[in-house]
Amino acid sequence: MKIVLSGVVGVGKSTISRELAKLLKYKIMDEPVTSNPYLDDFYQNPLEYAFKMQVFMLMARSKQLKEAQNFNNVIFDRSILEDPIFVEVLKAQNNMNDRDYEVYLNFYNNVIISSLYFDPQIKPDLIVYLKANLENTIERINLRGRESEKHVPHEY
Repeated sequence: MKIVLSGVVGVGKSTISRELAKLLKYKIMDEPVTSNPYLDDFYQNPLEYAFKMQVFMLMARSKQLKEAQNFNNVIFDRSILEDPIFVEVLKAQNNMNDRDYEVYLNFYNNVIISSLYFDPQIKPDLIVYLKANLENTIERINLRGRESEKHVPHEY
């Protein structure tokens, strides 16, 4: 079974996915934030790094999907299906220009979704959306202690 946990930053996806993976003995696919060379730069200067960061995340999640083909039971700590949501937010906040936005969406729709995600070996069997109020997510982000996330605007 392929399970995806979904929700905003700080909602508890990582905590719940780790607990579920341990309980169910599933392979976990963590959100690739620690390996992202653009994350800190993005939070410092989103206008310059938004496109680069989103392309990196798309590539990293694509690799995870390919790796997931080797396992029967996997929990994903965020889905590649959520990536365009972040791009929409970045565009709405004027942190991604029209050209980068169009290039990203065309690549996502014509390369990622059409050729990769709906492979029956990796498409999710269950997507669980987690919700929490803004105060709780901000508290969790602060407790997590990633320096680059401490000054993220609440609108993001």
